[in-house]
Amino acid sequence: MHKALVVLTLLLTPLFLARIEAAATSDTATITVVASGETHGMLKPCDCPNNPGGGLAERAAAIRSLGDSGSLLLLDAGGFAGGGIYDDYTGGRSADSVKTAVTIRAMGAMRYDAVTPGDDDLQYGAGWLADAAAAANLPLVSANCIPGGRKPFPAWRVIVRHGIRFAVTGVVTGEKLFPRDESCAILPPVSSLRRIWHEMAGAADYRIILSHLGEETTLRLADSFPDADIIVNGHRKLSQDAVTRRGRTLIMQFGYEGKKLSTATVHYSKTGRPGTLLKSAWLDISPQSGSDPAIAAILADTSAAQKREVYDLYIMGECPYGCTALGEFAGFIGKFPEVEWNIWFIGNAGNDSLSSLHGPDEVRDEMTWLAVQALYPGKWLDFLAGRSASQATTRSVVAALGLDSAVLGTWAKERGHAALAAHYLRSMRLGVAASPTLYIDNVPSTKAISAGRLAKDRCAEAAEKGPRCDSLPECFEDADCRKPGAVGQCLPSGKCEFRQDAPFTFTALIADSTFDHPESSVVATTTDLFPNATIRIVRLHTAEGRRMLKTYAPASLPFYLFGRGAVAAINFARIESGLEKRGDGLSFRDGITPKNYFLDRAEKPGSIIFFIDPLFPDAVAAMKTVLDDSLFSGRARYLPILYADPAAPAPAIDEKLRREEGLRWLVMDSLHRDRFEQYLRGYAMNPGSSNWTPNLSGTGIAADSLFREGERHEELLAAQYDLLGRLSVKDPMAVLIDNRHLASIKNETGLAGILSDLKRKNSSRP
Repeated sequence: MHKALVVLTLLLTPLFLARIEAAATSDTATITVVASGETHGMLKPCDCPNNPGGGLAERAAAIRSLGDSGSLLLLDAGGFAGGGIYDDYTGGRSADSVKTAVTIRAMGAMRYDAVTPGDDDLQYGAGWLADAAAAANLPLVSANCIPGGRKPFPAWRVIVRHGIRFAVTGVVTGEKLFPRDESCAILPPVSSLRRIWHEMAGAADYRIILSHLGEETTLRLADSFPDADIIVNGHRKLSQDAVTRRGRTLIMQFGYEGKKLSTATVHYSKTGRPGTLLKSAWLDISPQSGSDPAIAAILADTSAAQKREVYDLYIMGECPYGCTALGEFAGFIGKFPEVEWNIWFIGNAGNDSLSSLHGPDEVRDEMTWLAVQALYPGKWLDFLAGRSASQATTRSVVAALGLDSAVLGTWAKERGHAALAAHYLRSMRLGVAASPTLYIDNVPSTKAISAGRLAKDRCAEAAEKGPRCDSLPECFEDADCRKPGAVGQCLPSGKCEFRQDAPFTFTALIADSTFDHPESSVVATTTDLFPNATIRIVRLHTAEGRRMLKTYAPASLPFYLFGRGAVAAINFARIESGLEKRGDGLSFRDGITPKNYFLDRAEKPGSIIFFIDPLFPDAVAAMKTVLDDSLFSGRARYLPILYADPAAPAPAIDEKLRREEGLRWLVMDSLHRDRFEQYLRGYAMNPGSSNWTPNLSGTGIAADSLFREGERHEELLAAQYDLLGRLSVKDPMAVLIDNRHLASIKNETGLAGILSDLKRKNSSRP
């Protein structure tokens, strides 16, 4: 008995008990899943005051701080490329392609386990992306991106951590917002996943989807695959939480521009039973995270990155100015066939409707253009050159080129609507409304569009020597003639002549902290017109700013002051009509320059007013993000954006629908504000629909009652249009903070920054 007691005592020692526990749990493991998305080529931390952070070297250091890399699963849901309409720090196509290549190398060095390409990542071509990722050992996966009959990325891959097997796949949205390799077919995500779902189950204990579809579609994806263990969301985000649940599925989110990573620590078993979520959190990425020296060295070495450039011309097919520019553009492309280029159409895309300035005939005609591009790519440039000629019609050019009009008509009928909708959505998101508008390397060009002008700039950019460049004149317009302190004139001979300009001081008084900087374009234009001007930027609450406020009492900011010497400047006559005397200088008359801070409005701390285009899908999706945030519920107001004077007949059916829905919003805001948010939640489920009565569900308001109230209060539309004019609201979404500070919202990144800033302001208030 004594020996047995001794043995039992030894068996119950802590060390032995620990060994028993380890043996019993050897088929389980605790894994920390780390998810990112929508980096948009943000290589280094943003030093912006409103929403700082990010940086790839800092990300690597923060990930390293989480502990043993063997217990981490590192995933990305796409959107890592630089450039495009979501990149707030685009440097042009060349710089953006460099950022993309460097980002790929850095993510490969961080040993990401799986990454899915997003729609913006495909703008450089799926083949190029696959090659760059393979060279960097960055494992890309995609179940529904199938270019050229081959798969440049595997549909899925298995990752093993502590004996637990994870099968990871990815899907990308079919939205075409970026120019991309046309051979890359984006198949429906659900059917693409179903083809591989059981195969993944046989190869792994758990299944993960990297969904570059946007949160609303991602949630529907979770319903279609309820046995998915994790879905990492990319593309668009509505909720503010790092991790949420949908049944057994964990939905992990992203922080824009890599400023936050989503983390989930989960206990898994080889049996494949649903993992147990132990904790979840955002991982902030900032300079305080430290900096990984190996990743920092990659960011510093851009020599291996290949530059790519692109020209994007936006036009309306029936616009004579657009067609004239198209002819010049086609002439340029004919001489420089190596450049990348795209033609995009300008218009409006609603739920299922397309409209453009010149009516339905223009819409149908542009579909035929796209049919030519799709079916006869070798004749595309010839078609554009012929179509740009005065009095030319699409029918006559099609006949002259020997194209099959019946085949073109069939393509336009079956695929034209979807193809043209992608063009219209792109122009809407970029805010392009003028035909023509040319973007060079993702930067809007302000110069006249001519073949010679484009060739001159191209030769200068590429430092090219040779017959096609050497024969060009020194200048085409005065803007080509630049010399410090002097104004240049382009003579008829194509030579530059210079005159020394008069010196003076140009001062811009701006608010202390703003989300956008309208003064930037004004300063740039002033510098071009007056090369000998001294530019001063003064903030409102500096001593100089307070002095200017007292002296000139501007009603809004930015406020600009030209010194007295400006009247002697050579180009003064070009702006004189837009100026008025102000003290000892001159300033712009009201309405000449955009404003973003309104001193003449009573300050109301905590006031938040969102201005939203009811027919713009992204703006409505952003509105839903705000509605779902508890901080804004019951506090924020929502007012409609109108683009045409409601006193005049609606120029198009879209504007008529916008007015009708806008009036309902204004009546709800004025008479039923306590039930307005409920109405908006219903509207967000089916925005732009003419069947608006279901939106009243749960409000207790009868449809005929709201209709009659709208008839009695039509003056609200005029008042709203006047307010939008005084605030110069022109984008599909904007926000007025504290009744003074106006911020335009261009995309989800901008909205996320504003919401983050508002949360900080709210938490700092007593």
